[in-house]
Amino acid sequence: MSNKMSASYFASKTPSWTKEIITVDQAKFILENLNKNNRPFSEANIKSLVEAIRKNRWVVSEKETIGFTPSGQLGDGQHRLKAQVRVNKDLEYWVLRGYNSAHIPISGSGKPRSVSDDLHIDGFTNTNVRAAFARAWVRDGTSRHVPKQDVKDQHLAIPEDIMTAYVTIKSKVKRGRLSCADIYAAFAKIEHSTSSTKAKRIREAAERLATGENLVKNTPVHSFREFIIDHKNRNIPAHQLFAIAKYIAECVRDDKKLSRNILDEYVKSLTEL
Repeated sequence: MSNKMSASYFASKTPSWTKEIITVDQAKFILENLNKNNRPFSEANIKSLVEAIRKNRWVVSEKETIGFTPSGQLGDGQHRLKAQVRVNKDLEYWVLRGYNSAHIPISGSGKPRSVSDDLHIDGFTNTNVRAAFARAWVRDGTSRHVPKQDVKDQHLAIPEDIMTAYVTIKSKVKRGRLSCADIYAAFAKIEHSTSSTKAKRIREAAERLATGENLVKNTPVHSFREFIIDHKNRNIPAHQLFAIAKYIAECVRDDKKLSRNILDEYVKSLTEL
């Protein structure tokens, strides 16, 4: 590896593997200058790697990879490089250029990555919200477990304008049941299957639900917001909130009135099924 490094040195649109020795100074440079799209460091992971290096358990394999994204940013291997710097020892690695989250199953022996981690590597923002939204979308009101790959695939399948809009809306609610991703995924699903004029109405309703602004009594959003913030309803599972939110979005679409009493009766019938 050259001593003169930059993002362009590691950039590649086509995946390629090379075995290279990375010096301590090079590791420092990569961590300080080419590590913009990674998750936070795990101190426990670093300590485990430091011990492995010090006890000569470091084995050069495709699982001990330093991966660089097509733009030349570090995508995988930050904990290995951090441990290397602490031990102050030059190490040999397999270097993968053209890396993306699809390479994670074969390129990492460290801490397992979440969907949010993968999306972050692939250049998305608000990845925690995006992952939760995609999981709720594919779960579709059920309580079933959704495999990681299904969530990633669904994230790409959701139209980006819908994803961006609802991620922004949900992000306005920082905590509490009103921040539940299933609620906004339900609104988004109804919008996605609705004509453009009525779709706009549904998105505006989701905005009012999140902010609590411009609410009118005995309308679906007003009744639903009251229902959610009611203390006695705090333990309703997320998948049931999805089903209720879907009903609310349908009422908005069809321009129906909905009092709190009628909503409570609907929820009672839903939970008795």
